[in-house]
Amino acid sequence: MFAPQASKSVLKLVGDQSSPGEVGTPNSNVNSGGCWRTATGITDERVIVDHYWTGTSLRLRMIQNRSEVVYKLCQKVRLDEDNPELVKITNIYLSESEFQVLSVTRASIISKSRWTACQTACRTR
Repeated sequence: MFAPQASKSVLKLVGDQSSPGEVGTPNSNVNSGGCWRTATGITDERVIVDHYWTGTSLRLRMIQNRSEVVYKLCQKVRLDEDNPELVKITNIYLSESEFQVLSVTRASIISKSRWTACQTACRTR
């Protein structure tokens, strides 16, 4: 496990995307009787630390995996307040020293871990 400790976990499935669904939930698109998706081979942990600045559309983000750390300043703007799917995102990649300078600004900090999992089986309920 990498520092900092994660407070939220998100699992991302890779593989056949033709039948969307989440791990452990029925997916009627796979077959007529419904199906449970299972995942094995969980790999590629990424620890993400976000600094959200209140009253702005900006966040400072650090993404750390086994081999590298990436620092970004991000702006996320909804094009339509009623539709969360329509979003413009702008990223500026930062050096570690630039991240450190900006990280002292007062912000709400959220950390989470994400993993990649390979989808391997589907069984009917």
